[in-house]
Amino acid sequence: MSNFSTTENNQDVYVFALDCDDDGGSVVMLINTESEFLKTADKFPQYSYMYGERGLYGPCGYKYDVSSFKFRKHLFFEEYYNLMIECDVPADKQVFYRKQFNKLIVNVIQKIKPFNLLKKTETFVSYYTLHDVDCISTISLMRKTITDQEFKRTFRI
Repeated sequence: MSNFSTTENNQDVYVFALDCDDDGGSVVMLINTESEFLKTADKFPQYSYMYGERGLYGPCGYKYDVSSFKFRKHLFFEEYYNLMIECDVPADKQVFYRKQFNKLIVNVIQKIKPFNLLKKTETFVSYYTLHDVDCISTISLMRKTITDQEFKRTFRI
């Protein structure tokens, strides 16, 4: 994030997200800006046609879909991977380790707040999600780091 903050792209940042794989310990740090979002306007009709306004601007809409974010950095936690993949960890221990991994990610976001290095929009949000989860799960995870006030202001629901 500090590298990004020194670039000319650090303008109108509306989202910071961590897309996590709690099976293997990879995290993708993602940032998007209003200008980069608008550069993808050619995709807007298909999202709004299929899902209406929420398809573009809702919590699971295109604007907040981590796959559409321009700026990304891949991080990998090798020790976690080795523990979860390489070792024969019993299922109950895997559940425990996943919960701890997710708590760690929430703590990271809470520690970085208020994201002073970023030039943010008024509706800036930061959240994490797990890779390949459904919309209901995504919203549940978002609510771990987005306050009710921020959620209502940003998504207008």
